[in-house]
Amino acid sequence: MSGQDYVALALDRQGNQCDVISSNPGHLLSTGILTKAQEQSVAFKLMRPDMFSGWGIRTLSSQELAYNPNPVSCVPQAWAAGAMIGMLAACLGLRADTNENRLAIKHPRLPSWLGRVRISRLRLSNSCLDLEFSSSDRSTICRVADKDGDLQIRIDD
Repeated sequence: MSGQDYVALALDRQGNQCDVISSNPGHLLSTGILTKAQEQSVAFKLMRPDMFSGWGIRTLSSQELAYNPNPVSCVPQAWAAGAMIGMLAACLGLRADTNENRLAIKHPRLPSWLGRVRISRLRLSNSCLDLEFSSSDRSTICRVADKDGDLQIRIDD
């Protein structure tokens, strides 16, 4: 957007850029679509007080005319709050079946920069357990550090 040093949200029906500061350009970070300077500008704007609430990134800048701070609009999305937990569960290969009281851990993989993860007091059905994951070279090993209850656990390294 000219004068804003930011990526436009959309084009209107006449093909003009919609001059609104939103969180959507954040999806372009690290994709290679933006130059380094553009990435820095987007990241900087996303972390300004009008975009970052302290709990997460707003959908629209609080300075925009269309901004509406009610609980159903322009607040950090609940799905975003759980995204890290979902990503961690995917990396660790956690597959819970509470109806059958089972936990499968299939081919856990930690990123190369993350050598160890401990999950404490994970509750499934009537059971509670502690899991430890550690990586070395190209494999990740899972160990059940503690378990209370009759949960069945299967680990496929």
